Amino acid sequence: MTEFRVPSGGRIDRATTYRFTFGGTSYTGHPGDTLASALLAHGVHATGTSIALGRPRGIGAAWAEDPGGLVQIEEPFPEPMLLATTVELVDGLSARGIPGQGRLADVPDSARYDAKHAHADLLVVGAGPAGLVAALTAARAGARVVLVDEQSEPGGALLGSADRVDRGPALDWVAAATAELATFPDVLHLQRTTAFGHYDDGFVLALERRTDHFGSAAPRHRSRQRVWRIRAGHVLVAAGAHERPVVFCDNDRPGIMLAASARTFLHRYGVLAGRDAVVFTTDDGAYAAAVDLADAGVRVHAVVDAREVAPLHWRAECERRGIPVRAGQVVAGTEGTDRVSAALVAGPDGGEPERIACDLLLVSGGWNPAVHLFSQARGRLHHDDGLGAFVPGETLPGTSVAGSAAGVFDLDGCLRDGARGALGALAELGIDARGATPPPVADSDPERTPPRVLWRVPGDERTQFVDIQRDATVADIARAVGAGMRGVEHVKRYTTIGTAHDQGKTSGVIAAGITAELLGVPVGQLGTTTFRPPYTPVAFAALAGRNRGALFDPERVTAVHDWHVARGAVFEDVGQWKRPRYYPLPGEDMDAAVLRECAAVRGGVGILDGSTLGKIDVQGPDAPVLLDRLYTNMMSTLKVGMVRYGVLCGATGWCSTTAPCCAPPRTGTSLHHHRRRREGARLDGGVAADRVARPAGAPHVGHRAVGHVPGGRAAVPGRDRRGLPRRRRLEGASASWRGGTRTCPASRCGSPASASRASSPTRSTSTPGTRRPCGTGSSRRASRTASPRTAPRPCTCCARRRPTRSSGRTPTAP
Repeated sequence: MTEFRVPSGGRIDRATTYRFTFGGTSYTGHPGDTLASALLAHGVHATGTSIALGRPRGIGAAWAEDPGGLVQIEEPFPEPMLLATTVELVDGLSARGIPGQGRLADVPDSARYDAKHAHADLLVVGAGPAGLVAALTAARAGARVVLVDEQSEPGGALLGSADRVDRGPALDWVAAATAELATFPDVLHLQRTTAFGHYDDGFVLALERRTDHFGSAAPRHRSRQRVWRIRAGHVLVAAGAHERPVVFCDNDRPGIMLAASARTFLHRYGVLAGRDAVVFTTDDGAYAAAVDLADAGVRVHAVVDAREVAPLHWRAECERRGIPVRAGQVVAGTEGTDRVSAALVAGPDGGEPERIACDLLLVSGGWNPAVHLFSQARGRLHHDDGLGAFVPGETLPGTSVAGSAAGVFDLDGCLRDGARGALGALAELGIDARGATPPPVADSDPERTPPRVLWRVPGDERTQFVDIQRDATVADIARAVGAGMRGVEHVKRYTTIGTAHDQGKTSGVIAAGITAELLGVPVGQLGTTTFRPPYTPVAFAALAGRNRGALFDPERVTAVHDWHVARGAVFEDVGQWKRPRYYPLPGEDMDAAVLRECAAVRGGVGILDGSTLGKIDVQGPDAPVLLDRLYTNMMSTLKVGMVRYGVLCGATGWCSTTAPCCAPPRTGTSLHHHRRRREGARLDGGVAADRVARPAGAPHVGHRAVGHVPGGRAAVPGRDRRGLPRRRRLEGASASWRGGTRTCPASRCGSPASASRASSPTRSTSTPGTRRPCGTGSSRRASRTASPRTAPRPCTCCARRRPTRSSGRTPTAP
């Protein structure tokens, strides 16, 4: 047994021993430990030094709210700047402390990362008492439920307490609730999963740590971490609350810890955070930690309560254990080098503080609801003057908050609030929840004494640390206010408070409170900083997922790619596409191969694989109108089966791109690959803003294969798509878009005709005095009613005066 490990209790597997190293020294631990709990079991509090001042830093909490216990993991997965409190202990783990910042790994990460989508009626964030009741209530009503929780097992704050539910241990109820959730096929329960971002329309991002707790024995076929993209009809935030510290001189020494965290280390990990303790509190919650630690053998020398009157119930419990309660006093400072060795306790009248020797100083200044996800969804916060904390201040459609995250801090209240939140969400979703089972009942808590809101104890501002990781002090806030900063966001950036891994969990509200005091305004008027995702740090590798290496920019090939390869094509990269550039014969360079291919097409026929071109399929009765407004030339006059080339211009009038367009009712535009998304966005905007062009849709169909057949022999006898005879190719004519010449059959003058790319039928380049071609007749009606087979084809001068109605194409003037 290690020095600070209690002989029994906790949720660790004492039958199995893990060996790990920290800072080059070997230690032991057990499955269920975190790196922090295993270090504390050996009496190791200090983990590194601070980034700016080089002061010792240590473990200050039991989970993600820890402000100082940063470490560098070397084995089994190299990773910088992780909290020792969130690293699950594995056999062979190797870690070290860092001087405020880590270093990136110099070896490739061989682990796999992936992403997955999930849809639900109700997403519950947090598997504490409120979250479990909410998930059970919704599941019993037949709703699709996703329950995510960042801990390795459900229970939340119950994991670090001795509370009772339904007249039995609270963790027995947690186990029963979890087992019942597993029986519902429409419930997805994810532990070790942190919801780190909440966005519009019920979209939440969460990170699941899937194999980190296996260490080197992690299955290679399983991804290490997974990003869940969850879309829910309603999001219920039951993320709990963070205990708030109090700022005083030299409050950054290792051995200074949040009171509830010391209780968690005892009940969950079977570890005593110290042997001689002093408790400094402004709230009732710290008394439970003092009593439990005393029962476990810790010498609690004093409970220093900043309130004038201590709670009667807890004072009696402390007297039974011989714990002195000092009401109306504060801890003004500490002593020690690598670890706290004494607390300096001052009375209400000031004077010389009293020195009380200790190796553990527990602090509790109240609780801050974890409102990060609510705030990320643009929910407004309201300052509760009685709690000294910001709580949700409005009701958002599709989002609700329950339990401690809503400012409810008693266990029975959290259970009832979880049921209330679930029933409200089900009503909003239209799911019948009549006959819902009442929530469980917790043993009654002692009557609570109102807390005292205390941000800091007067003293030397230069040693009063607000953000321990950033070495930011009260003096830095005073300097910011003196420089003219009046907004809490400005103070944050001037001082860097809350910009590190803490992200305002412990430092944010304290910084707002101290700033408000210095400015002489209510903290509710000043407000708090914006909570931005991610809630906790997320590795770039997890965000990238499988989009790395060869998959970072995936290669796309056409349907006939193998045909190109078999014929020796040399490819060029066109965006993500592999497009054949030329087909060299032995001894040919690119110029020779291209000239040979051009000659072959002009004299015969060729095939162009146009699948790499971006394509947009515009559908709907108003599709031609929409295209008329997009292109500079008319597209609504196209006949079925015909194609016209067009020009697209931007708002400035410059040419954006050129693209052919086929005829309605299924109208498709073919765009260059890198223009497709931009022009597609313009089409989407036109559909949304132009009432005339409704209904019309413009989905991207870049996956469709397209082949173009150019060449002198491209037009062959046969039938067109309407079943009419196709025009025969004239001997000696080359492809129409190649600019070949032939004799005009509609003119007795034998004028040469030039067929080129089609253009707008409304465009005219005729010149005065040009004679009409022979054989065309004097009426345009004859041209309009002529059949495709007998319609006269215009010569060069005809092309200048009118379009050819029979073919649906208008040659341009040479």
